[in-house]
Amino acid sequence: LAEDFVLSDQLTTKLNKCFEKPEVLLKAHKFTGKKGDSVLLSTVCGDKPWHVKFVGLGKKNAHGVLDFETFRLALGCAIKTAKRLEVDTVALAIPDAASFGMNAADAAQQAVVIAHMATYVFDDFKDIKKAKTPWNAKITFCGVSDAAAVTEGELIAGAVNKIRRYADTPPNIATPTFMAEEAKKIADEGGLKYTCFGKERALELGMGGLLAVGAGS
Repeated sequence: LAEDFVLSDQLTTKLNKCFEKPEVLLKAHKFTGKKGDSVLLSTVCGDKPWHVKFVGLGKKNAHGVLDFETFRLALGCAIKTAKRLEVDTVALAIPDAASFGMNAADAAQQAVVIAHMATYVFDDFKDIKKAKTPWNAKITFCGVSDAAAVTEGELIAGAVNKIRRYADTPPNIATPTFMAEEAKKIADEGGLKYTCFGKERALELGMGGLLAVGAGS
């Protein structure tokens, strides 16, 4: 929510299902929507716990738009809270794209990318007895109707998280051979042309730096 916000009728209606006067609760928590502000309201709705995380987006700039980077951080904060609470469903209220000076498709795609990137965790080498069950909540983006933008965002986030996993994998495992095999899998899945060459060809091409890194793996 932006600074000095007014809850929309739609959001108020949803909140009133479990909170009698949400605006009073937010005021009691001194939440005004300032950049970096956040508050978590929790209750029981029906027979299930219900959590609502509010994160401040600050003021609009001189051009009348909000800072999208602040929104990115706010969205990541909300997802991390959901992970900590181990909820099984998440509904994200995405501000109107015009608030950021963006078109609806771009804003939707970026919101999906941010949310899914925030779910990333690298625990491949944790003791199996200590490892937690992977968090796999269903994420719904309220107010987003562009299915193509959502699908594209999910694909981009999946690719980014896959690369992060490769970067986090220790070099004694992510050897040049390992990475070549992974590249072939990706090429096969995407119907891409795949070419792999060895040390001799790399030397011919003057790839000394790459060979030096590979020698340390």
